Amino acid sequence: MTPRLGSYGAGVTRETVPSTRRRASPRHRGSLVGAGVLGVGLFLPRCSGGGSGTGGGPPPSASLPGPPGPPRAPPGVGAGGIIAGAPAIAARRPASPPRRCTLAQLDVGATVPSGAGAAGSTALLLTFRDTADVACVLDGFPGVSFVGGGDGTQLGVSARRTGAAQTVTLEPGRTTTALVRVADAGSYPETSCDPTAADGLRVYPPGSTEAAFVRYPTKACRGSTGDSPQLTVASVGTTA
Repeated sequence: MTPRLGSYGAGVTRETVPSTRRRASPRHRGSLVGAGVLGVGLFLPRCSGGGSGTGGGPPPSASLPGPPGPPRAPPGVGAGGIIAGAPAIAARRPASPPRRCTLAQLDVGATVPSGAGAAGSTALLLTFRDTADVACVLDGFPGVSFVGGGDGTQLGVSARRTGAAQTVTLEPGRTTTALVRVADAGSYPETSCDPTAADGLRVYPPGSTEAAFVRYPTKACRGSTGDSPQLTVASVGTTA
């Protein structure tokens, strides 16, 4: 058969072949369709990945659910159960107890109450006022002695304690007292007493190693007074 040029361009030949197919009878159409489907199935490409195809390979394994996660907090609640936007509550520390009064925060003085004296002795109230802006504590007895000579020289022995100890908490600006009794120097034998002019009293607040001077001119026994002390002092918190 002589080749002829077609619409595909120069140099490209297309051969016309007479058709020899005959129309299939209705009885054979079903078998032809089945064969076509079968042929298509045979030429389906295998799926890549893992080396297993779609025709006959094991089905992909189903993933199992993992363990449950931690429970979610309700809206507005953060970690630790703290509600968002709620005002923070500061932890309150217990108030520390007041400290012992120091000489630096005390004003120390003395007063002579009227009608509190007895024959041969004088009552004297030592005063302790808290001049600081915080409370403080006085516990027990002050230390008391006579001083003279203009230079703080102690005269005689220190005051003897009498009565029970007390504890006083001084609020700022408040005052407590301690009762002191002063025996007359003339009540003792002059030779043993050796009366001397005293400038006043050296006063140590309870528990303090620092003293204040309280002016109180009188006669003090520089010598011995035997078993009867010239000075006696009661605890803070006492009055005449």
